[in-house]
Amino acid sequence: WQRIPLTVPKAYAQGYGDVYPPTFLGTTGRMFVQFSASTGRALVVYQSSDGGHSWLPNTSPALPVSLGSPAQFGWMSGEDGYVASGDGKDLFQTTDGGQTWTRTPLPSAAATAASEGLLQIAFTTAQDGLLAASDRSGTCSLFTTHDGGKTWAPVAGGLATAK
Repeated sequence: WQRIPLTVPKAYAQGYGDVYPPTFLGTTGRMFVQFSASTGRALVVYQSSDGGHSWLPNTSPALPVSLGSPAQFGWMSGEDGYVASGDGKDLFQTTDGGQTWTRTPLPSAAATAASEGLLQIAFTTAQDGLLAASDRSGTCSLFTTHDGGKTWAPVAGGLATAK
């Protein structure tokens, strides 16, 4: 193993960072780091163009969201990515590798699941995705999007209640 230093934003130098697993397409990688300090929390996207030997933070401001558990995040391609906020209320999407982000509200069932149970979100393309929400009682809801998360529709029949 080899230690690879990361540049920490000044506002979070006295705090800590949670590093999430990187995603690579060839030698280009992207990775989320959530910083926490007395100044607050922020999510920073780091990029590597040399297979992960070095990482630089995006020049844009960090996202002021908390991933928390069970929030979801990921990359569909080198430039297209998403972050679901820890409270399950919002989806943030990027089409430029994390330089800019667009916020879209998620269905209310997602917020309920995020606070009480499980939230899973996945995109197969930049436009097509699924959202599964399950609360502690076992009630499950399934939603789909075909416009990059701008709108979500319940899937007919949904999911069965777990017993």
